[in-house]
Amino acid sequence: MSSSLESQILLAIWTMYQRNQISMEQKGCIKDLLIRKDNNLYQSICNCKRQDQIEERLLEILNCIYFQFGLIRVLQETQILKKIYIQFSD
Repeated sequence: MSSSLESQILLAIWTMYQRNQISMEQKGCIKDLLIRKDNNLYQSICNCKRQDQIEERLLEILNCIYFQFGLIRVLQETQILKKIYIQFSD
C-alpha cells in the first residue's frame, strides 16, 4: 500500500472524528488495521478516487466489524445465560 493512500485514510478518519461521525475507539480500530497492513482494508479502499468515497468505505468497514463483534457478544451472552439456567435448574 502506498503511503499516499495511508495518508488519505488517516486524513479521512481524522476528519470523520472531528465531525463526530466516528468515536475515538473506531478511529483506533482503523489505525490498527493500517498498522497491521490489513489486506481487506487496502483492497476495499484502493479503488476509491475521492475522499468522500474513502470515508464512506471506512464507515462500511466499521459497521461490518461492529456487527461481527456484536453478533459474537450476543452468542457469548446466550451461552452464559444457558449455563446460568442449567445451574438454577439443577
